[in-house]
Amino acid sequence: MSLGPFYAAVKNLTKLEGYDPDYPGTWPHRTIEIEVDAEYPEYPEGLEVGALYQYESEENYWLNADQDMYFFKWREKLVQMVGEKSVEEAEGQFPFCELIRHQGSTGGTIGPVVCEKIASDFDAWEAAARSLGDERFFEYYVHIRRAFEFARGTGAVSLCVLF
Repeated sequence: MSLGPFYAAVKNLTKLEGYDPDYPGTWPHRTIEIEVDAEYPEYPEGLEVGALYQYESEENYWLNADQDMYFFKWREKLVQMVGEKSVEEAEGQFPFCELIRHQGSTGGTIGPVVCEKIASDFDAWEAAARSLGDERFFEYYVHIRRAFEFARGTGAVSLCVLF
């Protein structure tokens, strides 16, 4: 049974040289490896896949998305808010499509370019999200938005699902 997703957001990334990605025990503190989801190779745009990046400690931000399975219900409501029938039926490009499609179960890092796009989607759709009148939905909207706002421009978000 899945415990739900969590988001690890970091910013002010600096590419590291001279460290072997195969030996994480040798990496400096606050280092991430940029991974790619084979289905969505564009998601780490702005970063080199397989490279190691160090992030600033005071800028490290973890966003725990409740771990209560509401995330999956929230995604359904979000995709319907932007005019799609359901997560399963949504195709092509639409607001939040990267967030909707990437569940983290296959790994992958969302780089600064896509983080900026998702953060901009949150900005553009805030009034619509608020107007739904669903307090829990909107609280969750703001909660998840923080990870992408934090990483926009200079960072990355890693999405994980614990089973």
